[in-house]
Amino acid sequence: MTNTTAGTTGSAAKKPATGTTTADVENEIAQLRADVASLTDTIKSLGTSTVRDIQSRAYDKRDELSDQLRVKEEEIKERVRENPMQALGIAAGVGFLVGVIWRS
Repeated sequence: MTNTTAGTTGSAAKKPATGTTTADVENEIAQLRADVASLTDTIKSLGTSTVRDIQSRAYDKRDELSDQLRVKEEEIKERVRENPMQALGIAAGVGFLVGVIWRS
């Protein structure tokens, strides 16, 4: 007779099917549940971290764009103060174009 355990490493995964008991299967299922719970917690924390990071970047970008908009608004106001007739002409032209587009 040959020895069937000579090449095994001793892990539970390589045991012959006849040596596995109900308790072994229950223990493996319990370990699997614990592993899945641990993975779920890890994924959840990664997701939360990612959402916070994206949210932070979005708020930073919003603030940056808001600042740029304020600067442009001030530039436009200054140009209107410097050249009120030109600003009035531009506004009239834009109004005319909107009216033409609106009627078509």
